[in-house]
Amino acid sequence: MFKKIIILACILTTVCARINAQIYLPENNGERLKETLEEGRLDVPAFSLEWIFAAHQFWMYRGEKEYMKTLLPTERNILSWFEMYLKEDNCLHNLPEQNFFHVSEADSAVLAVDTQGRNAFLDIMYILALKKAAEMESDFGNPGIGMAWRQTADRIGFTFRGWYWDNGRKMFADNSGRGSFSQHVNILAILAGIISGEEAVSLLGSILEDKTILQCSEDFSPYFKEARRVCLGPEPGEVAIIPLEAGFTKVLIEPSSEGITRYESSVQHPHGAVEVKCIMRKKHLTAEVNLPSGITGIFRWNGKEIALTDGKNKIIISK
Repeated sequence: MFKKIIILACILTTVCARINAQIYLPENNGERLKETLEEGRLDVPAFSLEWIFAAHQFWMYRGEKEYMKTLLPTERNILSWFEMYLKEDNCLHNLPEQNFFHVSEADSAVLAVDTQGRNAFLDIMYILALKKAAEMESDFGNPGIGMAWRQTADRIGFTFRGWYWDNGRKMFADNSGRGSFSQHVNILAILAGIISGEEAVSLLGSILEDKTILQCSEDFSPYFKEARRVCLGPEPGEVAIIPLEAGFTKVLIEPSSEGITRYESSVQHPHGAVEVKCIMRKKHLTAEVNLPSGITGIFRWNGKEIALTDGKNKIIISK
């Protein structure tokens, strides 16, 4: 019997339900953000950046460029608001309002700032939001604005390590005082590309082993899973099915190279079902992938990549 496996990318219906709640509902974050921005403030700055993350994720899974264009003014206002607090040292300083983030469903933590009001969590969230907004601007907005966002992100990223890296513990601190540490900042640093390759793998191991640093909650687990996949690939027994291009027009399918020998998976796609069947025997993997019409992709396993076309694809890979 085939073994059903977990989809790292999240089942589309679940993802879109969460994103719809953040973007579509007029009484929710979208309208609230507009109101507070018009007053020259943001109630919870970190959450406004997460709203940009959600918009980007919706675009990657669903496309809908015409609708996404209506969100651009709010995204621009959010990022411009943050830019007012970006100083010559390429760090955000003394953001007003409620500077905290979720530690658990029932609790939250105030962001630890240094004597100059700098905080690594806000800086790295800002970098990621700038990069995601730049991608959307370049595709269906204003390419000039996208270039400016990208340059700002690169400039902050270039100095981020100097401000927050702790050589003794081999991880990023929560601020330049290096008095507190969290999994959150380090996970986001991996996702932002501040650290990569074997160094990122080592960092991930360090923050998993060190129980003295602030641990991630369930709310933050999607970021952790994404960082783990970036560093190590899918967890044993899992297969990643994620969009490589906006609107899910190109798909990455990446089974784990360990943990199971026979499995089957299907995930709903806006244009139909993505179906994957794999059998692993000794050092050989055979797979059958079925993609909806007009959808292409990449099948990645054990460091090897094979291009996928729409319809049925038969794959044989040897280690």
